[in-house]
Amino acid sequence: MPLHLIDTAPDVHACRCGALVLGAVAEGVPVRADPHPLNLAGELAALASGRRSYVLSRVGLVLRDTSRLGLRGPVLADHRCGEAPDRDHLAPAALDVAPRQAAPTEPPF
Repeated sequence: MPLHLIDTAPDVHACRCGALVLGAVAEGVPVRADPHPLNLAGELAALASGRRSYVLSRVGLVLRDTSRLGLRGPVLADHRCGEAPDRDHLAPAALDVAPRQAAPTEPPF
């Protein structure tokens, strides 16, 4: 695989501002993305502010452009220190985080 097309799996680390970010290489470009999935309004706000958007897939972060709008998965945007996404711009799944239930200790049979 040519080095300029390399992708890496995202990993979570702390930014210098203290926020948790996803770090990866997407199509040869180092990326630091906010881990909060965005809805359509959030993606448009991010693009209007000059940030890029990505789809989180099984292989890593995939840059969204006009030819890749049909890709499924959470949409993330580039991280900017001190700019957290508005609550109105978060995807519904990011808002409805249910507590995990403990695994049953007894088998179901």
